Amino acid sequence: MSIQKIGVRYERLLILAAPISFACILVAFIAVASEAVTDKKNADCYDSAALLVEKNVYDLEAKWKLRERIGKIEFANEYVSALAHYMIYGLGSRCKYEIGTQDTNKAISPREFAEKLKLEARKIREESAKKPVRSYGIEMPEKVKIEFFGIGITIKILTLAQVLQLTLAPILILWLGSLFNTRYRETILIESATSISELYPHCINLYLNGKTPELRKRSRSG
Repeated sequence: MSIQKIGVRYERLLILAAPISFACILVAFIAVASEAVTDKKNADCYDSAALLVEKNVYDLEAKWKLRERIGKIEFANEYVSALAHYMIYGLGSRCKYEIGTQDTNKAISPREFAEKLKLEARKIREESAKKPVRSYGIEMPEKVKIEFFGIGITIKILTLAQVLQLTLAPILILWLGSLFNTRYRETILIESATSISELYPHCINLYLNGKTPELRKRSRSG
């Protein structure tokens, strides 16, 4: 392949940097501006806590039956202690174990508590879906319309960002690999070029073309 064709290919790869950079900036902006990532994490934590309660429901119900009444108030010390134990060792470091604990004098049964946790997770997700993606005075629309082979597709901006995250990794690897390989081949051909006019004039192939005047030797006579 001639040096001109290699140069054209390299220039096209450089032009591709524009849409790839735009996609990366879009994903980064949504990641910074949106609270959906945090909300999703919190909702998942509530779901995990509910799952822990359901998984150990028989043991928790046995502890629930051991609650004691002092005056008009019931205390479920053993039940609350067992519940906290399951949350501390079951939720892991990504979630606050407090979301799955109760007060000893205001505790509710395990099955009711599991439903309460699930309801809280659904509530967080519903509220998160209504929040706009906004940062530095820039607000992104909740949904965008994309033309695909003449068919209009409406997609949520957060879903679009997630799709871009999955597709950008292989695209970036292929693009950077092609960019390096093409430039490497072009550099090898440049070494054997006899004239600067043989090079394809893209922005990387900018070389000084001129003569530097030879320095005259200083005369001893001054």
